Amino acid sequence: MSEFERMLAALSQHIAHTGTSSRQLLPSLGLFRHVQAHQHLYKALLHGRGVELLFQKGHMFMSNRVAEQITALQAKGYTPTVPVPILADYLAGALLNLLRWWLIHDLPYTPEEMEHFFQRLALPGALATMGVKQGS
Repeated sequence: MSEFERMLAALSQHIAHTGTSSRQLLPSLGLFRHVQAHQHLYKALLHGRGVELLFQKGHMFMSNRVAEQITALQAKGYTPTVPVPILADYLAGALLNLLRWWLIHDLPYTPEEMEHFFQRLALPGALATMGVKQGS
């Protein structure tokens, strides 16, 4: 759990340093790389009772970060058509479920591919709710 908390803190710093982008509401590459590097730990957690606590903590953390990103984008004139807490919770849940799938299936793709898949799956809908046109 402490390793996961350190990784979340590092992810938070990465999000803060990369700034707010309408093209990436939840950077996930660092998380995929971390999970790959510690896959034995996370695979063991998947089969234990600790996984729920881990996922709850990760979900809350990521949901809060996405909400912060969306709030910053609102200051730039973007207005979501879905309440911010719902959008943030959706994106955090989608990422965590994708991570779980990746672990269950023995990491068949690279972290970079998983980042690409996540952004392709999650970003279009999220951007549409923010009023961001694709390709702009």
